[in-house]
Amino acid sequence: MAIKEDYRNADLAPPDVAMLEYADKITFHPTDVTEADIKNLQIHGFNDQQILEIAAVTSLFNYLTRMANALGVETDKEDFTGDPQILAKLSEGLK
Repeated sequence: MAIKEDYRNADLAPPDVAMLEYADKITFHPTDVTEADIKNLQIHGFNDQQILEIAAVTSLFNYLTRMANALGVETDKEDFTGDPQILAKLSEGLK
């Protein structure tokens, strides 16, 4: 899956790339998030509610993953994120 390997070169729409860049920054460099990151999302058409949802979902997944790692929880190779119905539910608020 090209998005998993390198979302910047996966032929995504610019708003999708902007969203993933923000999620990436929240995940790997959270203290570097600035107002410019929010402005970039707004320029790409995201409103405040959508930006909040992106931050919340990203942070929740980061929290759950870190908790699982800290407790030594092993997941199945095919976890729930591969389920189209769950993915649709997770992304419906971003439309």
